[in-house]
Amino acid sequence: MLDLPQHVGELPRLALILFGSGLAYRQAASLLRFAFERKSDLDTSARPPDGPASWGPTKQGTAVVDPPPEAPEIAGPQAPLAEVQTGGVELIDALAEEWRGLCEEEPNDQPFCRPEWVGAYLRAFAPRAKLVLITARVDGRLRAVLPLIEERGFLCGLPVRKLRSAANVHCVRFDMARGAGAEGEAAVLAVWRRLRDLPGWDLIDLPYAYEGGTLEQLLRAAREDEYFVESVQSWRSVYVPLPGENGAPQNWFPGRKADFRAKLQRRRRKLQALGPLALRSFVRAHPEVLQRFYDLEASGWKGRRGTAIAQDPQRRQFYDEVAAAASRFGYLSLDSLELNSEVISAHFGLRYRGRYFLPKAAYNEEFRGFGPGLLLVQAILLEHQARQLREFDFTGPWAPDEAQWANETRGCFEGYIFSRRGYGALLHAVRFKLRRAIKALMRLKQSKIPAPPQRISQRDPSSAAADEG
Repeated sequence: MLDLPQHVGELPRLALILFGSGLAYRQAASLLRFAFERKSDLDTSARPPDGPASWGPTKQGTAVVDPPPEAPEIAGPQAPLAEVQTGGVELIDALAEEWRGLCEEEPNDQPFCRPEWVGAYLRAFAPRAKLVLITARVDGRLRAVLPLIEERGFLCGLPVRKLRSAANVHCVRFDMARGAGAEGEAAVLAVWRRLRDLPGWDLIDLPYAYEGGTLEQLLRAAREDEYFVESVQSWRSVYVPLPGENGAPQNWFPGRKADFRAKLQRRRRKLQALGPLALRSFVRAHPEVLQRFYDLEASGWKGRRGTAIAQDPQRRQFYDEVAAAASRFGYLSLDSLELNSEVISAHFGLRYRGRYFLPKAAYNEEFRGFGPGLLLVQAILLEHQARQLREFDFTGPWAPDEAQWANETRGCFEGYIFSRRGYGALLHAVRFKLRRAIKALMRLKQSKIPAPPQRISQRDPSSAAADEG
């Protein structure tokens, strides 16, 4: 009988042979994973030096409140205590009021980390997902909260157990809510330490994170603990900084080219020649106003591609719930530009803590030549003082039309934290190191390919002389 502890080191080689043969792909992947997990279990040096291999059982809906294995940054009675709960959307609802209070503190200047966004995502897109909710408290007060989804999947063809952001592309962005000051920073570290010692994950996948968010601190903490950490940029979003109360309404405009300013004025005059042009704004989620936006969006290219909100019940449920919650808590802004009382462009916007966020926009393609989307943005920017705005954030990937307004951009990225165990190292190597090595080899190969010889035309000397003459 095979002695597993003695021969476990041969299993990766056997699995790679199976990969190379092209046979039993999934069996080879499972064997490879088993080999690394088993080898880590047998080799105590592969375990993190701090903390146990597991915390013990985590029951559905039950918090695990073991003290963190390391002393937090704040010592004594104010030290943050982290806990983990698993369950469904009911965990979000139970914590929602306290969570919203935390979101009012300084570090949380975007609405997408609020509980209503996470709850709407779970109810619409992942009703049966297993939620892992990590919180940290100081003297009983909530100081940090991070909602993740536990699931199994594949990464580069290899099976993976991962914790990922409780969000998708419709949630725009994702972040951890935290308190201000040293307490908040210590709470983030406590959340990381609880995650670090949580058994059973190979990868923590954090898409839709953004520059300046709290997740950057979480990734730094993991990197300092010598975990395999990567950050891949997803896109950059244009945003328009706006002047303060003493600035003139035109102060956001000087950096733009003169021809762009002139183009806006010409288009506005042409529209006004067809009838009265008006900006209308709604801060309540009136069903008829929402339906008007959904219909306008579906009438254009999104409708033809099948990506409009109204064409999918899950998308419709999500945006209806988010609109109702944003209306309830005072940050919804449904704006439209109307010509002769007909909507020609509209925003599903959010006005939150002095910033205007634009998750969704639509326009009537019959008026495409007039630039109704640009004119609606201009109308909102001209009202920035009345609306007490300091920034307009387009939120989506960079686009030429949006780049006409400003040069400033904000990056969104996907963060990866791989387990320090052997299988996590393998996943990291396959996903990143191997790809980098292949790209480097390809560049090296291309640099050594000699350039094709230039063709020298053989011309008749008499014709050349004729040309010179």
